[in-house]
Order: sequence, then C-alpha cells, then structure tokens
Amino acid sequence: MNGLIESGTIELAKPPAEAKVVPSLVQFRLKRDENGNPSRRKGRFCARGGLYSAGPEVPIFAPTAPWVTVRMMLSIACANNFVVKTFDVKAAFTSVDRTGLPDIWLMTPFGLGYPPGHAFHLLKNLYGFQHSPRAFYDAFSEYLMTKLGFVRCVYDKTLFYRKTKTGVTYLSLYVDDALVVCTDDATWEELHKEVEAQYELSAWETPPSIWDSRSTTIVSEEPSPSGTPTTSSRWLLVSGSPWM
Repeated sequence: MNGLIESGTIELAKPPAEAKVVPSLVQFRLKRDENGNPSRRKGRFCARGGLYSAGPEVPIFAPTAPWVTVRMMLSIACANNFVVKTFDVKAAFTSVDRTGLPDIWLMTPFGLGYPPGHAFHLLKNLYGFQHSPRAFYDAFSEYLMTKLGFVRCVYDKTLFYRKTKTGVTYLSLYVDDALVVCTDDATWEELHKEVEAQYELSAWETPPSIWDSRSTTIVSEEPSPSGTPTTSSRWLLVSGSPWM
C-alpha cells in the first residue's frame, strides 16, 4: 500500500458525497522459483472490477501475442544467431494515468487501521479493472512507436520492429511481458536503457530453456527476398509492407 501511495497511484482522503466508491481486495500469492520451491510472498491491492464498468465507450480488449508470432521470432533468432531476451514491466497497470476516465475511489482494506470514512482516490490505473490491460497496451505501444522509433505490424498488433545503427530488433508484447529478438547484446542494451528510462523493469533475462539451440539451422520452405525464414509466418510474404 505504501508503494502505491508513494508512486502517486492512490491517495488516502475523505471522498465527496457524490463519489463513486468501488470495493477493493488484497490478493496474496506465494511465488516459486524454477524448481518449484517457495521463493517469496507477494501481495497486490486490486479493485473489484467486476462490480464496476467505465462505460461502453472505454475499450477493454487488449491484444496478446499469438504462438505463431513467438515461433516466428524464435525461428528468426535461430537462423540468424540473434540474441533472445525477455523483460517484465513492474507494476505495469499503475504506470498509466486515468486521463479521460471517470473519477474513482476505492474502499480501504479491512483490518489495516485506516481511519473510518476515508477511501483511496485513484490517480492512476490499477489491477482489477477491465480496461487496465488495454490502457497499458495503448500507452506502451505509443511509447515504442513515437519515442523509440518502432513500427507496428499490420497483421499482429503485438509485434513491433525497428532498425537502428546498432542492429535489428523484434519485440512481441503479451500484456506486461515482452519477448525480444535482436541482432546482438549491444542492440539489446540499447533497448534496455531506453525502456528503463520510462518504465521500471522487474525482470530481464535470456530464456533459460531455449538457447542451447541458437545454432540450429532452420530451412525455410519458401524463403523471402530478404532471406528471413518464413516457415511459421507466410503472412510476411504478402505484397506491400506488413508494418504500419
């Protein structure tokens, strides 16, 4: 709770008489390591979003990466000996402001000693609301395209591409997790620093179970003019650019 207050996501105050106060809850989870052993305990303050709707005009659909995109990116990485990384945006939904959304207050959790008659005024988005995943997707994709120079694929809205002096980068987004395939470590470090300038990352690493096979040769059934393997992604061969 202190972290949400310090980050400017919520503030404790007395709500006005006409305020919309939404019930809240605290979710507890036991995190485990790669061997299945308990590693840490985690708690998350959430809205009971099923009891609230921002209205039919607020979009709630958030695209997520399909497996064909993941397979395509891993095929490109294997064929070209590219670097593969992943990262997770920490407290992703709370990084988005509530511009254009109704004013909301949240009930304080029971048993934590908050004064009677007070509630949390919601200043940024929070986990639990139907529109929160879409709001984060819109904000993060806008940052990639307008600030970092990425181009979004026409056929898969979670796939982004850019080419810089350092190298080529493909990025696929699944809610607040990203799969990155890029030319080399220097290209990855460039992206890592740029994303961390705007968002706090809680994990960034090389997927552990995949990259013993980085030298595997993948033979494309139908090679494209650029030489990119297309075994799992024939849509890349359509006329015109797949990027927008």
